[in-house]
Amino acid sequence: MVPTAVLAATLVADANAQEQRYFDWTAMPFPAEEFATRRATFAARLAAIGDAVMLIPSVDGVSGGETFRQDDTFMYFTGLELPRSILAIGSDGDVMLFAPKRDPRFENPSRTNDFPGRPLGDDPALSERSGILEIRPAEEIEEFLSFIVDLGGRVYIDMGAPGDVPAPRISPHMDWDVHDSFHAYLREEYPNTNIENAFALVAAQRMVKTRAEIERMR
Repeated sequence: MVPTAVLAATLVADANAQEQRYFDWTAMPFPAEEFATRRATFAARLAAIGDAVMLIPSVDGVSGGETFRQDDTFMYFTGLELPRSILAIGSDGDVMLFAPKRDPRFENPSRTNDFPGRPLGDDPALSERSGILEIRPAEEIEEFLSFIVDLGGRVYIDMGAPGDVPAPRISPHMDWDVHDSFHAYLREEYPNTNIENAFALVAAQRMVKTRAEIERMR
């Protein structure tokens, strides 16, 4: 008879082996150094303006069956197809990624064969390959936002179009995108936040292609 402890350890090992790791199904479009340079360059742009932080949300990841497509700005600065995450780039050069510890789309205890689980923030390869050294649990974003707001610094978000940040658009027939929903959330939860549109800053940086980008286009 197999000892209970050995059997339990075997079952745990089998369960872990069934989990799908993030890089089992996808790969970084560029090396980590490319994305680190993009983030550092943007941090320098913010520093030239003053004390500020750029907040970049990813898309939710839950769809009606269509293919998952990450937000362009989030993908540009991270290269990661993470759901329900937020990247923060500070004018001081600090970079933090708030991500779920595990992929909520792959968690269903009653259907472990179909949903064996997928570590995200808990997967050390995520930090190693993206070059983002500080990956925090997604639940900590509210504490971070409160801290930023209390400091009184400017918060930049990419509204997806040029111009001033408008009042949140609310309509019973509105097709919300990640920019609209994140903007509305910030206005609702942190009404005194100084929010500015980062579209022009991001666009100006993306117009200048790096050597790696040029090689990819070729």
